[in-house]
Amino acid sequence: MLTRAVLPVVLVLAAGCAAVPTGGPVLSGQAAKGEDPLGDPYIRVIPAQPHPGWPPEQIVRGFLAASASFAEDHAVARKYLAPDTATRWGSDRSVTVYDDGEGFSLFSSYASPSAATVTIAASEVATIDEQGQYVTASQGDEVHLTFELRKVDGQWRITELPEGLLLTQRDVARAYRVLNLYYLEPGYETLVPDPVFVPVQSRANLPTALVRALLRGPTRWLDPAVRTAFPADTRLVDDVQVAAGTVTVNLDRRAERVRGEMLSALSAQLVWTLKQLPDMQLLRLQIDGQTVEVTGSTGEEALQSRNDWARYRPDGLTGDVPTYFVRDGALWTLDGRGARRAPGAAGSGQVALHNPAVSLDGQRVAGLDSLNRVVVGELDEDGTLGPALFGGREFTALSWDRYGNLWAAEKRDKGARIWLLGSDGREFEVQAPGLEGEAVQDLQVARDGSRVAVVVGDDKASRLLIGRVVRVGETVSAESFLPLATDLELVTDVAWRDADRLVVLGRGNRGAILPYLVDVDGTQTSPTGSVGGMESIAAAPGSPTLAGIQDGQVWRSADELSWQVVGRGSDPAYPG
Repeated sequence: MLTRAVLPVVLVLAAGCAAVPTGGPVLSGQAAKGEDPLGDPYIRVIPAQPHPGWPPEQIVRGFLAASASFAEDHAVARKYLAPDTATRWGSDRSVTVYDDGEGFSLFSSYASPSAATVTIAASEVATIDEQGQYVTASQGDEVHLTFELRKVDGQWRITELPEGLLLTQRDVARAYRVLNLYYLEPGYETLVPDPVFVPVQSRANLPTALVRALLRGPTRWLDPAVRTAFPADTRLVDDVQVAAGTVTVNLDRRAERVRGEMLSALSAQLVWTLKQLPDMQLLRLQIDGQTVEVTGSTGEEALQSRNDWARYRPDGLTGDVPTYFVRDGALWTLDGRGARRAPGAAGSGQVALHNPAVSLDGQRVAGLDSLNRVVVGELDEDGTLGPALFGGREFTALSWDRYGNLWAAEKRDKGARIWLLGSDGREFEVQAPGLEGEAVQDLQVARDGSRVAVVVGDDKASRLLIGRVVRVGETVSAESFLPLATDLELVTDVAWRDADRLVVLGRGNRGAILPYLVDVDGTQTSPTGSVGGMESIAAAPGSPTLAGIQDGQVWRSADELSWQVVGRGSDPAYPG
């Protein structure tokens, strides 16, 4: 887990490295999610060079410390390597993130006076692949690494070493920032963030690096679930230019065939990706040197504003988002006018509801009845509510996607079975490779429709996973599940806060059940303020977090610290 904390200038004595901030407060950890993820200042590492007479163990320690400096393609780290090894070492490959605290060990052995082996054992935290995707390791995973050394001109140097970079959690927190590349769900109407870790040694080339990464396409994990408006093999004609808040992106002629709504979608991908940079206010899109005017943009002289393309926003909800909860089996809603019964049969209480889910357009509601069967109806004065699908079997969780489909996790003695009720009323089983033998306790589809969060396990031990949603014709699958919040031993409920974060109820190391913010990039799990006896959680972008409490009250928190009571009820929900 990467944490945020205010620190003084960091001096790594054992390795001989100083870490110096480039300005502003010195922070350790990932930048806060939001408009300016680069607001967390980059901390420049000044590595020590190898000293004459250092033994093999100290050479390896120095190399590991120097690996955290990206200056001149890890120029100092290469000084710890034998000349031929330094030439072929590929530092731009994957990264293994390890814990150098408790459990870390380093041993050296000698085959001869001029040949030695240094072996490292440590807990594995995560990996970062060459595309920048961060994947959290499972609890208990370890790395065992071997370095071969020999004497070169009387000094020990590394001749064989593991591929890629070996970095501690602190190294990653100092040298990287998480930035989103934005792609499109299969309908080309909503953006989907693809978080990647970007080294920020030099921010001057960051706009160019971001656009080139965007053009290369999504990470392997997300790729099957999303689309891009850029034609295949589209390239930059020259580096991205930034002047007085205007970013100029000049694409080659492959982009000429993009027209109409697809050009708007392409522009949305660029604007949302680049507006993470604090200097970006306007975008000038060029194709082979000619400025392109895009219908729907608001800037003057064919410029696009950073605020354009809100209709593609990945969070899926805008404006005041209605709040729903259950009181005495009936669905209630809360807005600026206060709490009142929801319209139609759902608000009448004739069918005792729990675990409600409201569609993103606010037109339909689903819930579980007293026998945990799915009931569905319309949210209007004439709306009905009744059994809808799956032959009356028992279910544990419901969620709506952006296409108007209802997802449902079936309660089974062994394994998981996930179903989808299409907007046309047809039933489909969702293929879920990776969940075989798992009991699904909760399921929430992201509002972009391309990712799904699930809680699997039982009331003694459960895990939070995130999977991608892949649509091929009429076949829908949830697959390639990755672990999140691995430091929690129990997760009881989950909700999508926004496109980047989840809110979960969970317990770490036999503590109390608390709400946590969980980054979907896998890096951080942060506890927030709480109220005792939390049973359920709900969240939405720009809206207070809601919690159902054991004493039959609904509470809300707008600032993640303080909570206040809403009123009597349970099972709070936002659309989605």
